[in-house]
Amino acid sequence: LSTVVMAEKMIFTVNGFDEAIDLDTALKSCLGKEASFDREVECIDRALETCLDKNPSTGGQVQCATRAYELWDKKLNEVYTELNNKLSKKERMALKSAQLQWLNYRNAEFKFIDSVYSFEKGSMNVSFNVQARLRLVRARVLELHRYSEE
Repeated sequence: LSTVVMAEKMIFTVNGFDEAIDLDTALKSCLGKEASFDREVECIDRALETCLDKNPSTGGQVQCATRAYELWDKKLNEVYTELNNKLSKKERMALKSAQLQWLNYRNAEFKFIDSVYSFEKGSMNVSFNVQARLRLVRARVLELHRYSEE
């Protein structure tokens, strides 16, 4: 297992892993033609579960969770933009400030996650690490969406 750390997010690669990852297929199947926010959230979670079930190896778990993390990170940007477009100039400035503070928190939390789920402690920690990161970003997506709906 090899790990490449990039500035703001972690990208995991698995040497010699040839199994097809079905997360995107499961997501498309779940979504169908319906693309509401609630449906997308449900389908990303369901697709991750399906992918994890079909790929029980450590490498499979890491690839599934990494792909789900990417989807949540993309969703974060979408929800942030959607919320930003609904706000007044003053509110946009407050959102930007809050999001910058959250990014600082996220980065500090990622460092903590890295220390708790250290790669040196075993290969399963790679999976735990990316899933912890995923949960953090997922929670922010849901939080920003709630603001957007209010």
